[in-house]
Amino acid sequence: MGWRTRLAKRLRECMPSTLAWVLYRQCHHVLNTIVIVAIVLINIIIIIVMTITIITLVIIIIIIFIIIMIIIIIIIIMIIIIKITHHNCTIMMIITNTVIITAIDDGDDLDDYKQEDDEVEGNEEKDAKGLRNERRTPFDFRLHP
Repeated sequence: MGWRTRLAKRLRECMPSTLAWVLYRQCHHVLNTIVIVAIVLINIIIIIVMTITIITLVIIIIIIFIIIMIIIIIIIIMIIIIKITHHNCTIMMIITNTVIITAIDDGDDLDDYKQEDDEVEGNEEKDAKGLRNERRTPFDFRLHP
């Protein structure tokens, strides 16, 4: 056997293991690359999803804050309107009560009450403060006792 034959034989013996090793190393690099690319893509997707979630939460919090502020502003405006118009409302209530009293009273009822007052006038007693116990009409809204 010549040296060429021995070289060819050795090459045939070594070739399968060398080829397998080269293929393994190449596949190993390819697998590492695929794993690295997958990890990077998963990280990018997670970052995008988290960013969208955080932006959505911030928008929801801002909307809730705006709604609460609008409600507070409406309540403050209503309180201011009530404070401003409270005096006018009291005057309007007095005028309305007076109009209702005047519309209901035709004058005859007052005469009836005056007659009863005349009958009871002799029996009037004074209370502890010295005030008279007076008879009042059903529509008498005076504040004193």
